[in-house]
Amino acid sequence: MRGLIRMKLKLISLLCVALAQVAAAAVDYTDRVNVFLGTNSAAQCSPVAIRPFGMISPGPLNSPHSPSGYQSRIKDLIGFNHTHLQGTGCGSYGLVVMLPTTGNQELGTTVEVPESRQSGEPGYYKAVIDSMDITAEMTCTKRAAIHRYTFPQSDSARVLIDLSKGVNWARHKRGSMDGAMRQESLTTLSGVAHTTAWREHSTYFCMEFSKPVTFTDKGEQGGYASFTTSEGEALLVKVSISYVSEANAKLNLQTELDHWDFDAVRAEASAEWNLQLAKIDAQGGTPDQQINFYTALYHLMFHPQTFNDVNGEYLGMDGKVHRTDGHTHYSVLSLWDTFRAAHPLYTLINPDVQLDVIKTMLDDYRDSGWGPKWKLANKDTQIMPGTWCDVVIPDSYIKGIRGFDIEEAYELVKKNATVPGRRRGFEDYVELGYVAHPEYINVTRTLEHAYCDFNIARFADALGKSEDADLFYRASENYKKLWDSETRFFRGRDRSGQWSYAESFDPLTYTGKGNNDYCEGNAWQWTWHVMQDTQSLINLMGGDAAFEARLDEFLSTQGGDSGGHNDSSKEFGQYWHGNEPDQHALYAYNYAGAPAKTAKWVRKVMEKEYRNDTWGINGNEDAGQMSAWYLFSAMGFYPYMHSVPEYTIGSPLFDEVTLNLPNGKTCVITANNNSAENMYVQSMTINGQAWDKNFLPHDALIDGGSIEFVMGPKPSTWGTAVNARPFSMTSRSE
Repeated sequence: MRGLIRMKLKLISLLCVALAQVAAAAVDYTDRVNVFLGTNSAAQCSPVAIRPFGMISPGPLNSPHSPSGYQSRIKDLIGFNHTHLQGTGCGSYGLVVMLPTTGNQELGTTVEVPESRQSGEPGYYKAVIDSMDITAEMTCTKRAAIHRYTFPQSDSARVLIDLSKGVNWARHKRGSMDGAMRQESLTTLSGVAHTTAWREHSTYFCMEFSKPVTFTDKGEQGGYASFTTSEGEALLVKVSISYVSEANAKLNLQTELDHWDFDAVRAEASAEWNLQLAKIDAQGGTPDQQINFYTALYHLMFHPQTFNDVNGEYLGMDGKVHRTDGHTHYSVLSLWDTFRAAHPLYTLINPDVQLDVIKTMLDDYRDSGWGPKWKLANKDTQIMPGTWCDVVIPDSYIKGIRGFDIEEAYELVKKNATVPGRRRGFEDYVELGYVAHPEYINVTRTLEHAYCDFNIARFADALGKSEDADLFYRASENYKKLWDSETRFFRGRDRSGQWSYAESFDPLTYTGKGNNDYCEGNAWQWTWHVMQDTQSLINLMGGDAAFEARLDEFLSTQGGDSGGHNDSSKEFGQYWHGNEPDQHALYAYNYAGAPAKTAKWVRKVMEKEYRNDTWGINGNEDAGQMSAWYLFSAMGFYPYMHSVPEYTIGSPLFDEVTLNLPNGKTCVITANNNSAENMYVQSMTINGQAWDKNFLPHDALIDGGSIEFVMGPKPSTWGTAVNARPFSMTSRSE
């Protein structure tokens, strides 16, 4: 009990500091967030209330077959649920669905709530149910929500609590939901909601009403709470959740929300979001660009999801209850997506979160014998290729994050690469140096295994494990074994070395449409997945000019059948920004001494693929990755590769960006003479010293100081020299 009291006092103290900092700030950054951006498209965003990296997220459910559970164009509201996935391609969560009603409604009732009758801000959501004259508002702490339902006069008011509803779609597999609940007192209900969607799991909950209610139990479907109301009466309902037990759900509620002051919780949520958003102060740009930027920063902090309770307990991958050593244990780790830019951005502006992600990976390793790949609740979905702990951990370490068990972390990533069980095609890869056709997505697996091996090599190098480093550096060159010099593509080959699809190979053919060698893409989109050794790829293609021409061809070639890619193919050829594998490719021009082309295409993607409306983002937001790409690119640089402490430079969008770093330092990035037309870097300085490289050292950011660009309307010679180019395993002399 003393520990919980100390925890509550610490939370109050931290909150007071946060509120004081926000009060001193001249800008309310939450005004620059559009919580409805990306809520009516494949982006799969939702306008729910949530704290940064929170566990609970009360908000609307109107599209149970959409991964987010919400599409703003749909008017029929099912209710307000408490767990959500943001921007993923598969669906789950969406549990504990509540709907305030009048007229003695039964479970299964829906109400019409058009988009025009909904509003929200970070940490707050509101919907007006005109047919019943009810206004529903909700806000939250990290693990507990509070709803405020304002009713008309009614003798037949009910809150329906549906445990049979939620998000029930995951790649053509429908899930089912059920649960159980009971009334503990005149004002308290508790229970559990269970889902089989994507990965089976249970969510325990505790629910407190601000007045006595009569509970009617409807079995596995849930039930409803009945009461009477006077005109304009506000009923408050507090809901907390836990993935461990009902007792922990109740403890979460008692610890985080032991009062009924809805407006105070809303203000605290806004203050916490403002504190996070203030980590990057962007000046200049258009109003839409400002909103795109800060909404992206908001989306970045939706996931990963806090998964442990206030007492430190969490449900492990082994199905047992464990306790953290004081860190936050996370779930919703969409690592195939987020290793690229989201985790590098956490490393830069939220290193405490990134550290706890690594500690979570080590928790999972101890609990199950493996680190996570794509983690949902306490399960690994195993849905995407690659072993991305092998990138996230080394990249974080090399950029200065410590405070975790480094030897255990190295053991984790080395096991992924040397023991069967995590990498598909492992035996082929070890024996042949490539994953052989007809193994599904064999080219992708080979390229990704090689990239992961490069990151492990860098980790081993940094730890003085030279023998291991040599082994993994050699393995990181395995991509060469799938290079077809005739077609100039990476192609599948069988165990005998024969090329796959010998008679029918077409680089435009997409996964599932006639060529299954590539994951969610085609040969064009996977050509560039050699981030560790782009100079070698340049050499394979015949030099700088040939490489630059190949990128030009990539960005202009029409055709193909890759679904969502068709939306942008007229603008970007085979480049598909709406999916992850080639998102770094625009920055590859820098390696051929053509940074102006990087600037041109990055600016065009920011203009065409991100919008301040409900369409928002051209593709799944993917748990923060699409947003992280925009955030980095708008600041003027991007983490093209990992475990090398540098970024590839593009074209800064704003006149000035200030990074308010967690170490107390600030880095001011200025773009002089900047405009839509003046997109090309003419010159650059770091702390007043001329900088002619087309990459940016990590230390130039975290050490604080100034980075200054001079922009112009035409390409310049800046960054074009041979010695100006970013790191590559292969030197230009080889």
